[in-house]
Amino acid sequence: MTAPHAPVADGAHNLSGGLAVGGASVVDVRPGPVTWLVAAAHEVPQKLGDFGILVHSGRSPRRAPACNPVSALFFPHRPPTPRTPHA
Repeated sequence: MTAPHAPVADGAHNLSGGLAVGGASVVDVRPGPVTWLVAAAHEVPQKLGDFGILVHSGRSPRRAPACNPVSALFFPHRPPTPRTPHA
């Protein structure tokens, strides 16, 4: 993977993670926050890998993290709020 492709691929990766969290929240309230925690924990090694790709392709270590905020917009950054069932 090259540096220009890393943010695009990361955005698609974050979108699929967001869809998984949304799908888990729609099925039932309980797995939604757990799925969010798992996906958020998974993002740490993902971002470190993206950083390595960007630095290896020539970006400076100080400028490489600037590429992540755009792709991070595709991932929900707060756990879904539980819905109350209608009586």
